[in-house]
Amino acid sequence: TRAKRAEPRIVVRYGDPLEEYCLSLLLQHPELRDKAGGLSASHFERSENSEVFAVWCETSDILDLIRRISIDLQEHIDVLTGRHLPPVEESGWEEALISCIRRLEERRLRLEEEYLAAETIRNIKDGAVMEPEELTALQQRSIDVNSRLVTKMRERTETRISDRGN
Repeated sequence: TRAKRAEPRIVVRYGDPLEEYCLSLLLQHPELRDKAGGLSASHFERSENSEVFAVWCETSDILDLIRRISIDLQEHIDVLTGRHLPPVEESGWEEALISCIRRLEERRLRLEEEYLAAETIRNIKDGAVMEPEELTALQQRSIDVNSRLVTKMRERTETRISDRGN
């Protein structure tokens, strides 16, 4: 009989690099906690990241987080805390976090923009008759989202330009 050759295990990891980088920054650099004020669980699309962030907000340190997080997420916490972050100067961590938050916010606004556009198209296709107030409210929400998105993109562009000047 021939011995079966062990097949290499292929581990496919699905995740979100931006979300995980943001969480790694927060978990590995507790001094950044007060800089994460603009961040909320809704910025994280992946449920495991959203849950980690929500529990992180309720805890005071990594040990408390590990005690309170569900057993299913322990390995995810290990990955986030063990992730290699590129070396930067101390002030660089804060800038990296601010950039992450800005990019997460842009992504969230783009998704909201897509949702509003899809909702409008669905109403048109369904032949739904919208009251003028409903239509105005939907249009205003779309304008507000677009305005916030433009502001975030402008902030990112201005940051890049100012970084080049230094």
